[in-house]
Amino acid sequence: MQLSELIGKQIYTPAGDLLGYISGAYLTKDLKKISAYACVDAEEEEFSLSARAVCAVKDVVIARDRRLASPSGLRFPAGASAYSDTGETLGTVCDYRMDEDAPALVICSGSSVTEIPANRAAAGESVIVYPDAAPKRTASGAPRTKRKAQRHAHAREETPHAPDVASDSLAPPVNHLDLLGRTVKRTVYGANGEALIPAGTRILPPVLLLARRHGRLLSLAVNTLTNLP
Repeated sequence: MQLSELIGKQIYTPAGDLLGYISGAYLTKDLKKISAYACVDAEEEEFSLSARAVCAVKDVVIARDRRLASPSGLRFPAGASAYSDTGETLGTVCDYRMDEDAPALVICSGSSVTEIPANRAAAGESVIVYPDAAPKRTASGAPRTKRKAQRHAHAREETPHAPDVASDSLAPPVNHLDLLGRTVKRTVYGANGEALIPAGTRILPPVLLLARRHGRLLSLAVNTLTNLP
Protein backbone atom coordinates (compact mmCIF):
# COMPACT_ATOMS: atom_id res chain seq x y z
CA MET A 1 0.00 0.00 0.00
CA GLN A 2 1.13 3.54 -0.71
CA LEU A 3 0.68 6.48 1.63
CA SER A 4 -1.46 8.34 -0.91
CA GLU A 5 -4.08 5.58 -0.60
CA LEU A 6 -4.61 6.59 3.03
CA ILE A 7 -4.74 10.35 2.51
CA GLY A 8 -8.31 11.59 2.86
CA LYS A 9 -9.60 8.43 4.53
CA GLN A 10 -11.87 9.00 7.50
CA ILE A 11 -10.75 7.75 10.91
CA TYR A 12 -13.15 6.07 13.31
CA THR A 13 -12.62 4.63 16.76
CA PRO A 14 -13.56 0.97 17.36
CA ALA A 15 -16.69 2.35 19.05
CA GLY A 16 -17.71 4.16 15.87
CA ASP A 17 -16.79 7.74 16.80
CA LEU A 18 -15.44 9.87 13.96
CA LEU A 19 -12.01 11.33 14.76
CA GLY A 20 -11.35 13.07 11.44
CA TYR A 21 -9.31 12.11 8.38
CA ILE A 22 -5.68 11.49 7.50
CA SER A 23 -3.83 14.37 5.83
CA GLY A 24 -0.18 13.24 6.00
CA ALA A 25 2.37 11.22 7.91
CA TYR A 26 5.60 11.27 9.89
CA LEU A 27 8.36 8.77 9.12
CA THR A 28 11.04 7.39 11.41
CA LYS A 29 14.43 9.03 10.87
CA ASP A 30 15.66 6.06 8.84
CA LEU A 31 12.53 6.37 6.62
CA LYS A 32 11.71 2.70 7.17
CA LYS A 33 8.25 3.08 8.70
CA ILE A 34 5.51 5.52 9.61
CA SER A 35 5.70 6.71 13.21
CA ALA A 36 2.57 8.89 13.25
CA TYR A 37 -0.21 10.22 11.05
CA ALA A 38 -1.03 13.88 10.57
CA CYS A 39 -4.81 14.24 10.85
CA VAL A 40 -7.54 16.87 10.67
CA ASP A 41 -10.77 16.76 12.67
CA ALA A 42 -14.27 17.93 11.69
CA GLU A 43 -13.41 21.48 12.79
CA GLU A 44 -10.35 21.52 10.47
CA GLU A 45 -8.04 21.41 13.51
CA GLU A 46 -4.85 19.43 12.99
CA PHE A 47 -3.69 16.68 15.35
CA SER A 48 -1.29 13.75 15.27
CA LEU A 49 -2.16 10.12 15.83
CA SER A 50 0.30 7.38 16.76
CA ALA A 51 0.79 4.84 13.97
CA ARG A 52 0.43 2.11 16.59
CA ALA A 53 -3.10 3.31 17.24
CA VAL A 54 -4.29 2.11 13.82
CA CYS A 55 -6.20 -1.17 14.11
CA ALA A 56 -7.43 -1.68 10.55
CA VAL A 57 -7.49 -0.01 7.15
CA LYS A 58 -10.34 -0.65 4.73
CA ASP A 59 -12.74 1.90 3.27
CA VAL A 60 -12.09 3.84 6.48
CA VAL A 61 -9.32 3.73 9.07
CA ILE A 62 -10.13 2.22 12.48
CA ALA A 63 -7.87 3.60 15.20
CA ARG A 64 -7.75 4.14 18.93
CA ASP A 65 -7.79 7.79 19.95
CA ARG A 66 -4.11 8.07 20.87
CA ARG A 67 -3.27 11.67 20.03
CA LEU A 68 0.31 12.84 20.30
CA ALA A 69 1.33 16.17 21.78
CA SER A 70 4.44 16.15 19.61
CA PRO A 71 4.93 13.49 16.90
CA SER A 72 8.41 12.03 16.54
CA GLY A 73 10.24 11.51 13.28
CA LEU A 74 10.26 13.44 10.01
CA ARG A 75 7.22 14.88 8.26
CA PHE A 76 6.87 12.92 5.02
CA PRO A 77 8.85 15.03 2.50
CA ALA A 78 6.14 15.24 -0.15
CA GLY A 79 7.16 17.66 -2.87
CA ALA A 80 10.83 17.71 -1.80
CA SER A 81 13.47 17.61 -4.52
CA ALA A 82 15.44 14.37 -4.77
CA TYR A 83 19.12 14.28 -5.78
CA SER A 84 21.76 11.62 -6.23
CA ASP A 85 24.76 11.76 -3.90
CA THR A 86 26.69 13.39 -6.73
CA GLY A 87 24.15 16.20 -7.14
CA GLU A 88 22.15 14.91 -10.11
CA THR A 89 18.48 15.91 -10.03
CA LEU A 90 16.27 12.82 -9.84
CA GLY A 91 12.81 14.35 -9.48
CA THR A 92 10.32 15.07 -6.73
CA VAL A 93 9.16 12.90 -3.83
CA CYS A 94 5.51 12.12 -4.56
CA ASP A 95 4.60 9.06 -2.46
CA TYR A 96 5.77 6.42 0.00
CA ARG A 97 5.35 2.66 -0.28
CA MET A 98 4.38 1.25 3.11
CA ASP A 99 6.00 -2.16 3.06
CA GLU A 100 7.62 -3.59 6.21
CA ASP A 101 9.99 -5.70 4.13
CA ALA A 102 10.83 -3.13 1.45
CA PRO A 103 9.65 0.42 2.27
CA ALA A 104 10.43 2.91 -0.49
CA LEU A 105 10.16 6.55 -1.48
CA VAL A 106 8.38 7.13 -4.78
CA ILE A 107 10.16 9.70 -6.97
CA CYS A 108 8.34 11.36 -9.87
CA SER A 109 10.10 13.02 -12.78
CA GLY A 110 7.89 14.04 -15.67
CA SER A 111 5.93 10.95 -16.66
CA SER A 112 8.38 8.51 -15.04
CA VAL A 113 7.97 7.07 -11.54
CA THR A 114 10.81 5.40 -9.63
CA GLU A 115 10.80 3.66 -6.27
CA ILE A 116 13.90 4.20 -4.13
CA PRO A 117 14.46 1.77 -1.22
CA ALA A 118 14.24 3.68 2.05
CA ASN A 119 17.66 2.45 3.18
CA ARG A 120 19.25 4.28 0.24
CA ALA A 121 17.73 7.66 1.04
CA ALA A 122 18.36 10.38 3.60
CA ALA A 123 15.85 13.17 4.11
CA GLY A 124 16.10 16.73 5.33
CA GLU A 125 15.38 19.90 3.35
CA SER A 126 15.81 17.65 0.33
CA VAL A 127 16.21 13.92 -0.25
CA ILE A 128 19.59 12.48 -1.15
CA VAL A 129 19.68 9.05 -2.81
CA TYR A 130 22.79 6.89 -2.46
CA PRO A 131 23.83 3.96 -4.67
CA ASP A 132 23.93 1.70 -1.61
CA ALA A 133 22.65 2.00 1.94
CA ALA A 134 22.55 5.66 3.01
CA PRO A 135 25.03 6.92 5.64
CA LYS A 136 23.53 7.15 9.11
CA ARG A 137 22.74 10.82 8.89
CA THR A 138 19.99 13.02 7.50
CA ALA A 139 20.33 15.05 4.36
CA SER A 140 20.34 18.39 6.19
CA GLY A 141 22.97 19.49 3.73
CA ALA A 142 23.30 18.61 0.08
CA PRO A 143 26.16 17.63 -2.21
CA ARG A 144 28.27 20.62 -3.17
CA THR A 145 27.23 20.35 -6.79
CA LYS A 146 23.62 20.41 -5.74
CA ARG A 147 24.10 23.40 -3.39
CA LYS A 148 25.73 25.29 -6.24
CA ALA A 149 22.78 24.47 -8.47
CA GLN A 150 20.42 25.70 -5.76
CA ARG A 151 22.22 29.05 -5.57
CA HIS A 152 21.83 29.47 -9.32
CA ALA A 153 18.16 28.49 -9.04
CA HIS A 154 17.59 31.05 -6.27
CA ALA A 155 19.24 33.73 -8.39
CA ARG A 156 16.90 32.90 -11.25
CA GLU A 157 13.88 33.01 -8.94
CA GLU A 158 14.84 36.52 -7.80
CA THR A 159 14.77 37.82 -11.38
CA PRO A 160 11.54 39.86 -11.83
CA HIS A 161 9.05 38.48 -14.30
CA ALA A 162 5.45 39.12 -15.17
CA PRO A 163 3.11 36.67 -13.38
CA ASP A 164 0.71 34.58 -15.43
CA VAL A 165 -2.51 34.50 -13.43
CA ALA A 166 -4.20 32.11 -15.87
CA SER A 167 -1.70 29.30 -15.43
CA ASP A 168 0.24 27.41 -12.74
CA SER A 169 3.26 27.06 -15.05
CA LEU A 170 5.30 29.63 -13.08
CA ALA A 171 4.06 28.53 -9.66
CA PRO A 172 6.21 26.57 -7.19
CA PRO A 173 5.48 22.83 -6.88
CA VAL A 174 2.33 22.09 -4.92
CA ASN A 175 2.58 19.53 -2.13
CA HIS A 176 -0.32 17.38 -3.32
CA LEU A 177 -0.22 15.06 -0.32
CA ASP A 178 -0.94 18.02 1.94
CA LEU A 179 -3.91 19.00 -0.24
CA LEU A 180 -5.49 15.55 -0.30
CA GLY A 181 -8.33 15.25 2.19
CA ARG A 182 -8.84 18.99 2.56
CA THR A 183 -12.08 20.77 1.66
CA VAL A 184 -12.31 23.44 -1.04
CA LYS A 185 -13.46 26.66 0.66
CA ARG A 186 -14.09 28.63 -2.53
CA THR A 187 -14.98 27.42 -6.03
CA VAL A 188 -12.06 26.93 -8.41
CA TYR A 189 -12.83 28.23 -11.90
CA GLY A 190 -11.37 27.10 -15.22
CA ALA A 191 -9.74 29.26 -17.89
CA ASN A 192 -13.12 29.93 -19.53
CA GLY A 193 -14.85 30.89 -16.29
CA GLU A 194 -16.57 27.55 -15.75
CA ALA A 195 -16.94 26.22 -12.20
CA LEU A 196 -14.27 23.53 -12.27
CA ILE A 197 -14.23 22.41 -8.62
CA PRO A 198 -17.19 23.62 -6.50
CA ALA A 199 -16.77 24.91 -2.95
CA GLY A 200 -17.29 22.16 -0.38
CA THR A 201 -15.59 19.49 -2.51
CA ARG A 202 -13.33 17.07 -0.59
CA ILE A 203 -9.98 16.89 -2.40
CA LEU A 204 -9.31 13.31 -3.50
CA PRO A 205 -6.91 12.06 -6.23
CA PRO A 206 -9.44 12.58 -9.12
CA VAL A 207 -9.91 16.21 -8.00
CA LEU A 208 -6.14 16.77 -8.01
CA LEU A 209 -5.90 15.23 -11.47
CA LEU A 210 -8.65 17.53 -12.75
CA ALA A 211 -6.92 20.60 -11.31
CA ARG A 212 -3.58 19.53 -12.79
CA ARG A 213 -5.05 19.00 -16.27
CA HIS A 214 -6.55 22.50 -16.24
CA GLY A 215 -3.49 24.20 -14.74
CA ARG A 216 -5.32 25.07 -11.53
CA LEU A 217 -3.24 23.35 -8.82
CA LEU A 218 -2.13 26.67 -7.35
CA SER A 219 -5.70 28.00 -7.34
CA LEU A 220 -6.84 24.79 -5.67
CA ALA A 221 -4.21 25.16 -2.95
CA VAL A 222 -5.14 28.79 -2.30
CA ASN A 223 -8.86 28.02 -2.26
CA THR A 224 -8.46 25.52 0.58
CA LEU A 225 -7.26 28.17 3.03
CA THR A 226 -9.53 28.68 6.03
CA ASN A 227 -9.07 32.47 6.14
CA LEU A 228 -10.65 33.23 2.77
CA PRO A 229 -12.91 36.31 2.76
